[in-house]
Amino acid sequence: MTYALTIKLPWVHAIFNSCKDVENRSWKIPEKYLNQWIAIHAAKLVDSYIVTDSLEQELILGAIIGIVKFSKCDRQSQSKWAIAGQYHWHISKKLLLPNPIKCKGALKFWALPNLVQTEIDYLLID
Repeated sequence: MTYALTIKLPWVHAIFNSCKDVENRSWKIPEKYLNQWIAIHAAKLVDSYIVTDSLEQELILGAIIGIVKFSKCDRQSQSKWAIAGQYHWHISKKLLLPNPIKCKGALKFWALPNLVQTEIDYLLID
């Protein structure tokens, strides 16, 4: 795994804590990222119309919190999490890291810094 994807709150936590099984995006996932482990970064920004200040204080921000595999991309998902008109990136596997790893995020897919990759590898070995 060498790439990461930043996802806003509360959606990033719904993936690992509420069985969110698709990620909605306006763009199609590049095929090279399908069936590959991708680090998931919890953004520092939140969808403020959904997240209250008290909830925001409880959630992890600005850190890698887990890894996922996307198995396919379509626009016809029947998932309750799918948004009409968006591309639905189907999450086939996910793993919450035992400890979040603080780092900066970015738009689209981005390369993990070597130190962050090493730390993820270490956490997954234990």
